[in-house]
Amino acid sequence: MFGCCTLAVARLAGKVGGLTEVFFTGLRGALPAPKCRAGGLMGRNGVRSRERRLCAGLKMRLITLIALLLFTTGKINATPELDVYTLQGKHVTISVVFRYHSCIQRLFYTSLLENLDSFAEKLKQTGKLERGKINFQIMTGIWMDGSTGVIMYRYRDGYFCWLNGLVQPVTQDYLAKIISYFASDNWQSFVYDYEKIYPDRALQIFNQRIDTINITHQFNSKRILELNSVAVNFENGSLLAKNITDGKTASSRVYGVISNMMPFSAGSLDFVTIGNTIYVIENGLVINQYEQSTWDYYQPHVEVFPKWVNFTGRFHYFLSYSIENNRFYKINERF
Repeated sequence: MFGCCTLAVARLAGKVGGLTEVFFTGLRGALPAPKCRAGGLMGRNGVRSRERRLCAGLKMRLITLIALLLFTTGKINATPELDVYTLQGKHVTISVVFRYHSCIQRLFYTSLLENLDSFAEKLKQTGKLERGKINFQIMTGIWMDGSTGVIMYRYRDGYFCWLNGLVQPVTQDYLAKIISYFASDNWQSFVYDYEKIYPDRALQIFNQRIDTINITHQFNSKRILELNSVAVNFENGSLLAKNITDGKTASSRVYGVISNMMPFSAGSLDFVTIGNTIYVIENGLVINQYEQSTWDYYQPHVEVFPKWVNFTGRFHYFLSYSIENNRFYKINERF
């Protein structure tokens, strides 16, 4: 990449016959243009003058500097900043801090919120959680596993809990235990010095408080998404893909927990990704499958056409599927 940037800048500089004011206008005045002569000076013996040598040296230094700026800017822009979305329930709020947006993750927390809301409702009916709403903030942004592990306290109008979801798996049972702990008579706040204690150690200490809590509440299964012959249910705290058992499908197969890519349909075909495997399903039967060894941080985008389905990552297409031939084609070329 650095070599390409240097070459591109060098070619651009050459087109204008030296680094002139015209060239540097595109840099918004960040760098002054050197006052170089286009022709240069030649001595009687054909030796370049000191002025031309200095001018050429300055030109190359500026070209290198610009290339470095382009390279650095590209590296910075390649990593998106942290962002957050907030899901509001009647009794529970979940704010998720993320770096790469995932529709599956958002669907998970949306489904989870509904169940936790009903669980908190039952506790409030017994006179618990009188201060107000429970507010969860969960860190999921990649490369942030070193951030604060857990913070828990209550305030005048509610309850607050911060969790590092990169260190502690965030499950329905785990958050239900925290809500139960807030509702108990012997609860204690948990705040620690993150400069002295690592996140995993802080969570280990905190989890000792809630490990003995037993959740007896029965969470109902909910239909979240329905395709041709495959449905996604929120069961036992997971987004589970399974055949629709209404007499229209050939079997009642359960495929597993969806991951990496949202399920979708193309005509009569359903596409479901479980782990690293993309399944093609028709009338409840798997007619093809493809093992994708690596996945980008970005959630893949799908393009559905009458005869083709294309899969693209952030910068390039990596896979294509022929509906007529029932065949996957791996795409190596990157754009």
